[in-house]
Amino acid sequence: MLDETTRATVFRFLQDAQGIESLEDLNTRFIEAVKALGFSGAVYIRLSADGRVLPPRPVFGDPPEGWVDHYFAHNYARFDTAIPLSFQSREPFTWSEAAARGMERGTQTLFGEAYEWWRSEVLICPVRGINGGLSIVDLTMDRGRRLRDEERSTAHALASLYAVAGEGFLERPEPAAELPKPLTWREAECVYWVCLGKSDDEIGRILSISKKTANHHVESAKTKLGVASRASLAWRAFALGLVQPPVF
Repeated sequence: MLDETTRATVFRFLQDAQGIESLEDLNTRFIEAVKALGFSGAVYIRLSADGRVLPPRPVFGDPPEGWVDHYFAHNYARFDTAIPLSFQSREPFTWSEAAARGMERGTQTLFGEAYEWWRSEVLICPVRGINGGLSIVDLTMDRGRRLRDEERSTAHALASLYAVAGEGFLERPEPAAELPKPLTWREAECVYWVCLGKSDDEIGRILSISKKTANHHVESAKTKLGVASRASLAWRAFALGLVQPPVF
């Protein structure tokens, strides 16, 4: 159970957030509330709006200096398992939990560098419905900390209100550009089965096409999405919202 002081701090933010008059004040008040739960900082990131994926750049909050440029310079979004998991999950999850789902060396490199850069663990809180899409609030905390269910759910409630209130101070995001070469219906169908771990031979049998044809569609999709492996194709498709991630 949360102690009385923590409950009072949390309730005060939940009660007052919609009446806060500036984004700066909102950030200050939110950090005060989550610090009562043992978190140290927060970053708000849009992932999609109006049905279109957006680059995962912080909109407000306080990420470590230089991290965002480093992340995009290394094209880490293609290895970032937290992105597809955010689209899949309705509950908060940690970086450690996202990293454990990684299928490529690049995922471990990304999270290894993130831990060094941020010097913390991060709880990711998905928030749906902002600008008709998906956003996340990253909450930093000590590495190795084990969160109780009540702490996760309370942090998620605070983060959701923080996101809604914060968006009220911002302009609506510009839609993301379409893929230069959109996937064909058959390519998207093959990508879906790749995401479920099916081989070209299995996809061919499922779709009543040859193994060679299935491989052609998969390779074409990999080229269009700018990835080199089937694992990268799956995560990239999740991140772009091209397919619904399977339940693991």
